[in-house]
Amino acid sequence: MVLLEDVNTQLSKERSNYERLMIQLLQSSFDLAGKEEELAKLKKKLTESEKGIGRVDDKVLMQLSKKLETLLIDNEDLREQNERLLTEEMG
Repeated sequence: MVLLEDVNTQLSKERSNYERLMIQLLQSSFDLAGKEEELAKLKKKLTESEKGIGRVDDKVLMQLSKKLETLLIDNEDLREQNERLLTEEMG
């Protein structure tokens, strides 16, 4: 035979455990929602950063193209000068 007092004591303990588990579950849900929100923000930042890097790459590429063009023109001028000097030397 089990005493009613023992049953009530055990029932009270189980309710307390159940309430504690429910609170932990609720806190976990809030934490999970917060982390998912943070993850979404970080993904958005990553996407924006990747777009920004693309713009920077385009800018750098344009600068390098201009520099290359300038160097090619300078190189051609130097070749012409060299040819002229060789022609003057021989002639």
